[in-house]
Amino acid sequence: MELGGWSESYLGYLADVLSIARPVLETVDMLDTRTMIARYDAGRNVIRLKKSAGRADAAFALAHEMRHAWQAARRRDMLEGYQYNAGNADKYNGQAAEIDANAFAVIVMTDLYHLRPTFDGLDEETRKRIYARADEIAREWAE
Repeated sequence: MELGGWSESYLGYLADVLSIARPVLETVDMLDTRTMIARYDAGRNVIRLKKSAGRADAAFALAHEMRHAWQAARRRDMLEGYQYNAGNADKYNGQAAEIDANAFAVIVMTDLYHLRPTFDGLDEETRKRIYARADEIAREWAE
C-alpha cells in the first residue's frame, strides 16, 4: 500500500472528526498476528499499518485504530481492564474499547464508502453490541 495520498488525508480527516492529534502512520510488513492489519501505539501516538492491506481493509482498520487514539485521549475509562490477549475473538472483541472502535469504523465505512461491515467471524451478541454502539455514537453526533 502506498502511503501519502489517500491514507494521510484520511487520517487527517478522522483526526478532525474525533478532535484529536493525528497519529504518525508507519507501514510494516508484519504485525503481531498474521491477520492483524493495524495497531495503535498510544505511548508513541503511532498507527502501524500492514503494507499488504487492501484499501477497504486499511480504511476500516485505520478508522478503528483512530478510535483507539480517541479513547486514549478522551475516554481512558474505556481502556480500563483492557486485555490485549483476551483468549478468543469473541472475548477480545466484546471488550468496551473494541466494541466502540468497531462501532466507529462501522459509521465511517458506511458514511464514506457505503460499505457496512458484517463481522461474520464474531458471535451474534457481539455484532449486536457493535451496531447498537454505532447507533449511540451517531445519536451523540446528531445532538
